[in-house]
Amino acid sequence: MLFKRALTVLSFVLVLAACQTPPPKELPDFVILPKTQVTGETAQERFASRQAILKGLGYWQMSGKLSVKGNERPTSAQLVWNQRGKVSALDLSGPVGIGSVSLDIAPEISVLTRSNGKTIKADTPEALIERVIGWPMPASLLRWWIVGLADQGQLLSIDENGRPEQFQYAEWSVSYLDYVEVDGLPLPKSVLITDGHLQLKLTRARWRLQPEPASKITRRVSIPGVDD
Repeated sequence: MLFKRALTVLSFVLVLAACQTPPPKELPDFVILPKTQVTGETAQERFASRQAILKGLGYWQMSGKLSVKGNERPTSAQLVWNQRGKVSALDLSGPVGIGSVSLDIAPEISVLTRSNGKTIKADTPEALIERVIGWPMPASLLRWWIVGLADQGQLLSIDENGRPEQFQYAEWSVSYLDYVEVDGLPLPKSVLITDGHLQLKLTRARWRLQPEPASKITRRVSIPGVDD
């Protein structure tokens, strides 16, 4: 029971904010990718360049290991996150015997589906979190935190390459422990998010920025270096 509840927490803490406009029914086979090469002479210039790129990054896929510590027994799961515009699809595979959890975020609705087919729905991710785990979380910002966009809160430090090292939002602290470069864009490989009570840690993150043709889209994404 403790493992099942912990796995549920894992799925909710990474939920995105609900969209305001409906997603397209189908994306074209060819998508023009945004510029991903960070430019600038100084750390501050490179930081500003990276922030601008991330704000325009509407498509990405990520796979990594997510660990959570808090009131419940510490546990971990494999996370696959597929971001397509404002629409998100997350899959969490837990320890043996626990099963899987999927989370879909579409305009004005958030849906959690358990491996037994049962679903939980809410109008917003924040409402879903409050309903299931009993405390508020900045769900609408987690989509940006996971890619390393320190756009809100207080930025505490950046490294010599203009990459955020740590920032604070209310009681939440976000620390970027390691980065990996993808198509010229530094993206987090290891992230620690905590409010002093709940601790979330993403490790071994692998990223893909180039969309697959619509005819090849599947629920489970393929991440180079993980699924090859």
